[in-house]
Amino acid sequence: MRRTRSRLSLPARKGRFDPFRRTFIFFLLLAAGAVAVLSVLDGRAVARQEEIVNDQQFLSATLARLAAEDRFSSVDASAGFLLNHVFSRTLDGTMTVAEAQNYLQPMVYNMPEVLGFYFLPNVPGKDFPPVTAFRSTPAGNDGRVFAASTADRLGPGLFSQDDAVALSGSVMVTPQQRMALFCHGFSGGGSLRGVLLTVVDLSAVLSRYVVPTARGRSGFSMVLSGDGTPVWFNDPSQRGPEGSFGRESPELESVRSLVSGAVSGKSSLEIPGAKGGSRLLVAWNTLRMGGKRLAVVLASPAEEAEAALSGLRTQRNLLLGSLLLLVVLGSAFFTGKQRQEEIKRREAGFRAVFDNASSGIAILSGEGRFLSCNATWETMTGLSQERLRQKTIFDLAAPGQGRDELGRILGGNGGSRRSEARFSRADGVSFWGDVTLTPMDADPSLPPGALLALITDISGMKRAEDLLKQNAATLEAQKAELEKLASDQGMLLDLFALFAEAESPGEIHRALFASLPVIITFRNLFLCVREPGKDGRYTTLDAMNEVERSGQAGFGSEGKGIVGYVLRTGKAYIAGDLAMDPYYVSHSEEARSLVAVPISYKGKDWGVLCLDSAVRYAFGVRERDLLGLVGFYVALHLEEVEARAELGKKAKQLGFLHRVVQHFAAERTNEDLSRRIVDILGAELGFPLVGILAPGGEDGENMTLLAGHPGDTGGDDMMSRFASRARDALRTGLPVAGGENERPGTLAVPLSFNGTVFAVLAAWNERGFTPSEKELLEITAEHGATFWVLNNLLAERRHEALIDPLTQVWNRRYIMRRLEEENSRISRNGSRGAVVLVDLGDFKSINDRFGHVAGDEVLRETASLMSKNLRTCDMIGRYGGDEFLLYLPDVTVDQAAAAMLRMEDRVAGLKIPGVNAAVVLDYGIASCPGDGNDLVEAIGVADARMYENKARRKAETA
Repeated sequence: MRRTRSRLSLPARKGRFDPFRRTFIFFLLLAAGAVAVLSVLDGRAVARQEEIVNDQQFLSATLARLAAEDRFSSVDASAGFLLNHVFSRTLDGTMTVAEAQNYLQPMVYNMPEVLGFYFLPNVPGKDFPPVTAFRSTPAGNDGRVFAASTADRLGPGLFSQDDAVALSGSVMVTPQQRMALFCHGFSGGGSLRGVLLTVVDLSAVLSRYVVPTARGRSGFSMVLSGDGTPVWFNDPSQRGPEGSFGRESPELESVRSLVSGAVSGKSSLEIPGAKGGSRLLVAWNTLRMGGKRLAVVLASPAEEAEAALSGLRTQRNLLLGSLLLLVVLGSAFFTGKQRQEEIKRREAGFRAVFDNASSGIAILSGEGRFLSCNATWETMTGLSQERLRQKTIFDLAAPGQGRDELGRILGGNGGSRRSEARFSRADGVSFWGDVTLTPMDADPSLPPGALLALITDISGMKRAEDLLKQNAATLEAQKAELEKLASDQGMLLDLFALFAEAESPGEIHRALFASLPVIITFRNLFLCVREPGKDGRYTTLDAMNEVERSGQAGFGSEGKGIVGYVLRTGKAYIAGDLAMDPYYVSHSEEARSLVAVPISYKGKDWGVLCLDSAVRYAFGVRERDLLGLVGFYVALHLEEVEARAELGKKAKQLGFLHRVVQHFAAERTNEDLSRRIVDILGAELGFPLVGILAPGGEDGENMTLLAGHPGDTGGDDMMSRFASRARDALRTGLPVAGGENERPGTLAVPLSFNGTVFAVLAAWNERGFTPSEKELLEITAEHGATFWVLNNLLAERRHEALIDPLTQVWNRRYIMRRLEEENSRISRNGSRGAVVLVDLGDFKSINDRFGHVAGDEVLRETASLMSKNLRTCDMIGRYGGDEFLLYLPDVTVDQAAAAMLRMEDRVAGLKIPGVNAAVVLDYGIASCPGDGNDLVEAIGVADARMYENKARRKAETA
């Protein structure tokens, strides 16, 4: 009986869940994880067990060391007793050697580990025989030989405590015996009086305390001396008596390398080929024996730890197996249940997808009739389920728009087939659908040939496809336009290369007029370009001279018409119909349309580029943009031309400044410097009027013309042009240009240094001054001021070199040079002159009474008084100390004597503060010619006469 289905009549779905494969993979992973966990746990258990075994071995070795050291301590105590109570009496003579031997012999047999005693006296000047007592056994005889050989090493003579200590703890190992020697010194009176050698049987000690500590049947014990020599080796795998050394084993060599240099420790050793396993667990400790050490070593194979874990491993494996079995049985039960639930869940999911799919889903018969469908398809077609069952898919498809293709894929064979068709809704609206047909032959609940149809609404995609086609057509048109633009740009590049070598706006205009028609069709081209160095002044270039004839050549400067509009706004302008344009001023009867673009670069306007045409609306956006690009490159080229011109001008100015500085440096007076400055500026740079004015009068308001160019210009004319601006520059210390009430083109620049204005450089030019010319005048003024200060400084230094710093009269060097010049004048003109050598009488007493400061004041006041009472042509200089030399040209001796008498009277009345004494002048007068052939000889005569007058004055005073 067929079960009842929903209204969609969907067949039951068979589940495809395979629980057995998943279960197998799960158990495989579980087993691998269990093995990995067991491996990790087992490794940790083995490591822990090995650590426990080694700890036990280390504890056993430590106990063996303590027990052996305890036995050796008892030997030390017995030796100390014998030295203090037996051998001390033997050395003192209170006990004979025989009595000492009788005392020793019972002690040897009462101590099982002692083989005998050997006492070696060490008393200077006395010959004591050694005292010995040993067991009467082969071991005792070997001990006696060991002790005697050690005594021989100490020597027959005297020996020290250090010699005895160095031998204590020595070990003797033979195949039959293992013996140790303890040395105990006996001291008295500050010296070593004897040594007791105690021989101990190590076999007894080691077999009692070391051998029992070996672990299990495979473990072994070993005792090594400080240098690694085996003292004891007990290996159960070795043949021979216990403790013998039949052969060297790998264990022995590896353990010896491990414990060398270490006092105690525990470790594991990998020994390839070793007996009992490839790895050993080793623990050791070191016991003290006299001055030496012995290493007690316990070792056992790693299998000892493995054996201890065998029972634990068995229990763990049983527990794991039981757990896995329980998991397998539980998984088998729950897998069956999960399989049924998965089948139900998938079937419900398929039905939900079928009912709620965003695309239409329908089941068709082989002829295309609808058997069932989902609600989405009902919504898409606007038809109910019942009405759809009465139709085929061909009834809904629009004729000629995919119906034939639907028939083809419906009758086809194979798997899924796909097609597109236009469907009509019940309300007459159509939509495009993407149809995918899939055979349903595997479902026995459906009739043979049934198909599953998936219909997706692709109307939006179709509209997008149409839009893409439209966009593609638009892009093709834009591509053609771009190709045209690229071609135009290539032609523009050729044009730019053509006029790149142009050096003037006229050459640029001719290049544009010749080459631009290839790119843009036009009738006439005119170029309005700013004049160099004149802002707001423009020159218009027109190939047909129409602008000039129509009187519009000045429209750029005047800001009129379309050119003026473009210059004001900085924007391109298209006039499609000039007859209707509000800005256009007619320049030609043939022009009907016009395009104008600004020539600008980085915000700097250079002018306007214009094209006109005899056709209305001949220019559009393309022509505007291309012409704007041309205007940009024209501006860039004009900028470059101006920059090159400016650089050339700067280079010329730098050369000029270099020459100016060289000329300035050659002038030694400020008057000559001023004439040089104005001559260079006027002659070389072409300034019409140049002058340098210096302040005069007490208030500095009166200006004096130091130098002017050209030289034939009247000073009054220059002063009328420059005086007012020069006073302003002198007052402010800043450059001053001509104002509203001044003639245009006047510039006054102060010559200042460190805030002090020395003079003013003034220039006049009818056309005014460019910024570079202003800068040049300012730089020239700066250099002129520098050399002005330098000349002043040199003049001051020259003056200081010729003036006596105390009296402020000429010094001897200067006045003697002037006398030589006067000699030439006297011999050339036949004139005469007199020299007077003046000495201050009793000047030394003034210094002694009133001090040297007062004496200096006397010299200053006297020199000042004499200078004031001389003629302008006379000279006075300090000759040396308190002596002054006077030269009176064109006078006789009598005239000179009369002048000196007046001078003497005035000096006698001189009152100097702090000096309560009169100033007396002693002087001598001589003339040339008369008293000498020249003035220098006359000085000698005047000097002699001065001393005669001094002596006469002193005699009269006395």
